[in-house]
Amino acid sequence: MRPPPPGSSPAIDRRAEDQEHGVTQCTNLLQSGLGPAAPDLNIEQYHAILAHAADFMVERFDAQILFVPMEGGDNKDPQHSHAVISKMANAQRANVLKGEYTSGEVLGLMKNLSFAVGMRLHFLIFAGIQKVPFVALPYATKVSGFLSDLEMPMPPMAALNVGKLCAFLDRSWDFRDRIKKRLEDKVPPLQERAKKTNQILCDLLRSLKPE
Repeated sequence: MRPPPPGSSPAIDRRAEDQEHGVTQCTNLLQSGLGPAAPDLNIEQYHAILAHAADFMVERFDAQILFVPMEGGDNKDPQHSHAVISKMANAQRANVLKGEYTSGEVLGLMKNLSFAVGMRLHFLIFAGIQKVPFVALPYATKVSGFLSDLEMPMPPMAALNVGKLCAFLDRSWDFRDRIKKRLEDKVPPLQERAKKTNQILCDLLRSLKPE
């Protein structure tokens, strides 16, 4: 696989890249507050685990890695993404999405991916909406709750190491068609349930009596 030309953005036409490379991977990183995700690992260890996992996907799945930052700012997702790439043996096969994009643009990008690995809830929701098979690394109960609603497993976060994560990624890749089918079955009911939020709020406001 060839990396994009210097100075180009990985947000170029992903369909063309898919046709050329066959497989596109997408990895999303957690912000600087990594403690809740891996309490027994420091940031350097955690970056190393993610770098090994990214190398595993390149070598096992013949993948092109695209890191999609969901939060910018100092010491946030872009910085962590570059820190992971710096530890990769196959760094030339990884890129970080540059520039600022609306949520709709990121959602549109997601549909061109073959597989996703992420921690941030909205990243995982976007993958689910686009029916992109994904592996979640839950760092908070809201992510675990989302996986529970989808009846999807999660990798063992306790004593997480390279072997455990890569084994989970390998199984998930092999069963990606099954994961996609689950998303097709489970996501639409969740979307309908989410639509009820506004109605519940409106009903509550109508029920309040002015003092």
